[in-house]
Amino acid sequence: MAKPEAAKNLISYALIGKVSGVTGCIEKDPTMVNSRSTKRGFSPLQVAASAEQNAAETMQVLLAAGADPKHQDMVRAINSRTRPPPLPVSLLPGHRLT
Repeated sequence: MAKPEAAKNLISYALIGKVSGVTGCIEKDPTMVNSRSTKRGFSPLQVAASAEQNAAETMQVLLAAGADPKHQDMVRAINSRTRPPPLPVSLLPGHRLT
């Protein structure tokens, strides 16, 4: 299992889109590719998707290293067990098919 400080570094590098940092972290400990942030449980891949720079390249590195694209953060994981799935957009009131 990834050490908390090392996982935090990976999350930080993913957030800013620093590909070399992400690669270095994964090379040191490949198990951290699916680690979670401490507060909401976001994975490095989820964080990288919102990076302002190098998001696509950072995500490619994480996916190549085995990141799980189906990972859910803690809130969504809990809600998926307690709430019904959302309606498709086409079934929402006022939606028109084009």
